[in-house]
Amino acid sequence: MKKIALCIILMIILLITPMVVFAEENNVAKIGTKEYATLEEAVENANKGDVITIIKDITLDKSLEINDGKEITIDLNNHIISAQNKTVSIQNAKVTLTGKGTVKENTMYYGALYLKGSNNENDTNYTVVNIGKDVTLSGWTAIFVTPYTSKGNPYAYGVVVNCDGTMNGLTDSDGGVGSGIYINGQIKHTKNAPIINLGSTAKITATGSGIYAAGFANWKI
Repeated sequence: MKKIALCIILMIILLITPMVVFAEENNVAKIGTKEYATLEEAVENANKGDVITIIKDITLDKSLEINDGKEITIDLNNHIISAQNKTVSIQNAKVTLTGKGTVKENTMYYGALYLKGSNNENDTNYTVVNIGKDVTLSGWTAIFVTPYTSKGNPYAYGVVVNCDGTMNGLTDSDGGVGSGIYINGQIKHTKNAPIINLGSTAKITATGSGIYAAGFANWKI
């Protein structure tokens, strides 16, 4: 009986082990030593100040939304994060993109980073994005800054972009030429307007305007 029981235990271990290895091989990101099967799951579990390290190229099923006051760093770690469009949508969060790598749209239409501001004119540092020098953003626009809502609240209070990386604006699926940075024209408030800081290593290439500043923003280039 002991031999039979031992054989059953060994069979169970052999059956389970490949499943565990398979799961680990398909993980895409980690926080410390804890790995996650999806980037969404890693973001959801990230605490203030956590670094999410990408461990393989990621193709998202939909836009990655980062909000609810999250304060995180994403280390691209020589990998690519892509989605059909609006690859990473950020509102009410502080996100740092670092490490060598790319965030891009697979179908050019909105932007690699899609940023929304607040509708409260007193909100500062509401949506903050820091882009490292080795980060590349590619989409119809690399960085799209848009209002809280398009109707009724055309404000983008508290948006801050600090970019030292590369921004590529590419022609979209309808033939519209792209821009490196796009400021939605509905943003007309001058008090607490979006702040865009482009560092000495920042680079812009575009099939259209390098910077399309239809709306108000404060620029430091």
